[in-house]
Amino acid sequence: MGSQMRYLKKYLRKIIGITVIGGKLFHSLFALIGVIFTIYVGWKNFNLSDLTRLQNYEIGNKNISLTENKIKNEEFQENLKNLSSDNLLIRIGAISILENIARNYPLEYYWPTVHVFTSYIRHHCDKRLVAKACHGDDIQEVIGFLSEGEHDIPHKMSDKVDLSNVMLSNIDFSSGKLRFSNFQGVILNEINFSGTNLSNANFKEAIIYNSWFSNSDLHNVNFSNASIKNVNFFASNLEYAQFSGVSFKFEKDFPFMQFLESNVKHVSFCTGYDLKTNRLIHKCASGLVCHSLRSLKLYDTVELPSYLLKCGYKIEPDPFRAEIRKAFNEYHTSGNPKNLYDLLANSGPAGRLIYYHRGRE
Repeated sequence: MGSQMRYLKKYLRKIIGITVIGGKLFHSLFALIGVIFTIYVGWKNFNLSDLTRLQNYEIGNKNISLTENKIKNEEFQENLKNLSSDNLLIRIGAISILENIARNYPLEYYWPTVHVFTSYIRHHCDKRLVAKACHGDDIQEVIGFLSEGEHDIPHKMSDKVDLSNVMLSNIDFSSGKLRFSNFQGVILNEINFSGTNLSNANFKEAIIYNSWFSNSDLHNVNFSNASIKNVNFFASNLEYAQFSGVSFKFEKDFPFMQFLESNVKHVSFCTGYDLKTNRLIHKCASGLVCHSLRSLKLYDTVELPSYLLKCGYKIEPDPFRAEIRKAFNEYHTSGNPKNLYDLLANSGPAGRLIYYHRGRE
């Protein structure tokens, strides 16, 4: 009996000990769950607060952006109105502000500003409306901006500098970027185009005198039916340029300097292209003399007026012609057109190949 009581007491002590230990474990576990829950609630509240702040920040940014756009648009519109002011200083100030808007927000305002400025020049300098050529500070300021030529900004095919039929004098376009610009029908006196990229520009029916195109890129420029007097093309790139029907006039001793060190490869003095009718123009330039091209390296791809054939120029075969012939032979032999395609892609305007071996009448 005594031994049974001792066993029972020992068993009860074990149960009580486990219960105590279990109570401590349960209490610890409950406390741990409470801590985790507290941390989770705090993190959740923090995230909600952070998300709210972020949303408020984005809304604030949108509101700021809308406000900035509104202010910017109002500023743009206000200065458009100032362009019509009779006060020259107000107009120049408006031009400067519009330039800054276009530079700071090019995607929205660059090409609209270009169109506004070209319209401004045509309005003030249209040869059909004004008695004398334009050369004011406002015109030079506008030309300076247009000459910057940010052509990489996305634009439509119709987006280009159009200065057709304007009359300008003493204006500096030097070192500008004016590819594909339209100068058709302009009257230009003492204009500096030195170092300017004018490739594929249109000077058809222009009147140009006492001006400089030295060191300019005039690749594929159309001068058809233009009148050119005392114009310097020194060291310019005239490859594929068209001088059909051009009337050249020079002062004494000027012809020798006119094309000195220029690249006249593939230049045509007798064939041009009319963009409106999409037809070739066959009319040789007049007024050239032997000294005009005396110092140049002439290839048989240059189309000369017949009256210059008596000058005894040394005319060499164009090496490009030999490359084309080789590429054609490879194509017919191997069927591989790669070299031919590469040459045609780099042969000038739209792959156009024109070869001349004698002058035109």
